[in-house]
Amino acid sequence: MKTWVKLFSILICVVQINLFSQIPNSGFENWVGGDPSIPEGWITNNAPPAYTPVIRTTDAYMGSYAVQIWNVYFGTFVISPFMYTDKFPVTQAHGSLSGYYEFYPFTGNESIYVTTWFTQAGVIVGGGGIDIGTGASTYTMFNFDIAYTPGANPDSAYIYIGMVDTTGVPQVGAYAYIDELAFGPPSDVQEISSSVPDNFNLSQNYPNPFNPSTKIEYSITEASFVQLKVYDILGNEVAELVNEEQTAGTYRADFSGENLSSGLYIAKLQADNFTKTIKMSLLK
Repeated sequence: MKTWVKLFSILICVVQINLFSQIPNSGFENWVGGDPSIPEGWITNNAPPAYTPVIRTTDAYMGSYAVQIWNVYFGTFVISPFMYTDKFPVTQAHGSLSGYYEFYPFTGNESIYVTTWFTQAGVIVGGGGIDIGTGASTYTMFNFDIAYTPGANPDSAYIYIGMVDTTGVPQVGAYAYIDELAFGPPSDVQEISSSVPDNFNLSQNYPNPFNPSTKIEYSITEASFVQLKVYDILGNEVAELVNEEQTAGTYRADFSGENLSSGLYIAKLQADNFTKTIKMSLLK
């Protein structure tokens, strides 16, 4: 259980983020008329009482509720969930979309997706998304960058959430919880190649020694939950650069030691069963 102090502190941050984010019902706290199948501000493929693949849950990351998506029966058919916002106004080209999820695949062929599109005068000028295929039994953050056409000045956005089965034959038993969506600035991590690498790897940072910033490249061979953290020589964590699901590819993370003292630091990459560390030298 979280302490009330921690809850209060996080709640203040979330309220501030959500006011800035402009996403309708971003924490899924509001349900039309108290109906647990109608999230306010969202359109679903529910058809009650026949089937409701999108419902309210009290298993929330924050607040009282989150949204649950799951495969459900309709007679002998299986219905996969999807939901989306209607067009909602934005006042800037947001750099990223984040949120929290728990995911419980059933056959291992399922994945959940979150995508967003930005439009200007009805024309798509930006978008991004993430596909998550790895289960998570505790709330885990996802985050993805949003790319735009040059000179884009979006006035509206949409968000889509759903679950798919790669075989095209969904099975009842898979479900996920989604909570606390928020727009934010672009991340300090960029995908520099979408080609599938031969091996997991963490390359030596460059430049090294560095002052005050350096770049760290790493490769993952399959969709994985990735953590890239930096520690001082005593083992104290000083930075978390990556903590999210990522697709196969090669990535580059920026690390700044502007507020750190000169010395030796350790970067540690964890992705599935792969772990590797490198030593980095900060010289001021």
